[in-house]
Amino acid sequence: MTRYLLVIIKFMFVIIIVQLINPCIYEPRGRCAELPSDISSFPIPIFQSVENAVTRLDNITMSKSTSYDVSIFYPAKPVLSFYDYEMMKLGYRPFFHNLYRCDRTWQSYIDGTTSGDPRVEQLVASWIDPNDSRIAVLTLKYYWYEHKTGPIILEDNNKLKVVFHIMPYPLGRQGK
Repeated sequence: MTRYLLVIIKFMFVIIIVQLINPCIYEPRGRCAELPSDISSFPIPIFQSVENAVTRLDNITMSKSTSYDVSIFYPAKPVLSFYDYEMMKLGYRPFFHNLYRCDRTWQSYIDGTTSGDPRVEQLVASWIDPNDSRIAVLTLKYYWYEHKTGPIILEDNNKLKVVFHIMPYPLGRQGK
């Protein structure tokens, strides 16, 4: 039950951040107007030997994301280490929020929104830029569809889904 609540809190945190971006959408000029080109030119790091890579730019939320699959066994420590290194090179630092304490830990849940109700192991990590104006979020997910037929051995799964998302972080601009 506690893990389920943590997943819900994590989901709500992402929704709140996206909702906080909305005031920038309606500002015709100023700081918000310059963010889309910053975001669109952001060099999203991509791990090695990936499949099904897709990059998207969303002008409504002023965000950019890349998703892909990679064959690496759970718990995918090299992927998280890769992003920590790449984000550090870009001047970003790990981001932790007081209400979001499950960052960088694997969480388990059943995804009732996906056909087959797979069990999911998910890790979310975040970084913020030196100006506290952009936030990057990495989501790593493993899916198990056979969880109802027997025990799951986490270390036997090598089908990792990766999503990397960068967007404005308007809370960082308050008071500046």
